[in-house]
Order: sequence, then C-alpha cells, then structure tokens
Amino acid sequence: MYRENRQIMLDGLEARLGAWPDRFRWTVPEAGFFTVFRFLDPDTVTDDAFVERLVARYGVVVIPMYDFYPPDARQRDPRAGLDELRLSFCFTERTGQARVADLTAAVEAFTHAVLAESGLG
Repeated sequence: MYRENRQIMLDGLEARLGAWPDRFRWTVPEAGFFTVFRFLDPDTVTDDAFVERLVARYGVVVIPMYDFYPPDARQRDPRAGLDELRLSFCFTERTGQARVADLTAAVEAFTHAVLAESGLG
C-alpha cells in the first residue's frame, strides 16, 4: 500500500509540475513515508504564513521543513528549509479504490495550490 501511495504521489507531482524543473523539485524516496518538495524560486518562503495560506485557500495541509534542520544548519543558512515542504503519503482513512481516489485528489489539490501560489495556475 505504501509503495502504491508513493507512486500516486510521485506520478501526480510529475504529471502536474514536471514541466517546470526550474521551479520545483522533489525527492524520490526509496523508503519512508514522505517526499520533500522544494520550491526553487527564491521568493517563495515556506514559513508558517505560507502553510496557513495553503490550508485557508486550498484546504491543503503540509508540514514545513524548516524545523527539521538543526540550529547549526540554520546558523549557516538562515533560509535552511524555508523552501521545502514535507508531503506525507502514508496516512489514509479509507481503503481500496477510495484510498487511491483520496490520495489522487490530495495530490491534485496540492499541485493546484503550488501552481496558483507560484503564479503559474
């Protein structure tokens, strides 16, 4: 199930955002339960205000990555993690085709939000 969820996430990101490799990048995890999504535009800051906007405007919940960086990394680069979001593909409330539909819709909502916030959609 996790492998399929991962593939749904990665396929959706590629289908909707793959045309802008100079604007967005994401990890392709070999294991685990999330991918790290990165905005390559230096004007995009994934701070609390950005995350709150995704929730309020698009109903999209993400985890900002800046708190995952240790203090010394943030001392070397004050923007460490402020261009990244953690996208989880492990949790689903439903099973079977309903799970697939839910995750597909979630990826669609996220990519719509990313395009809109980046001025591309």
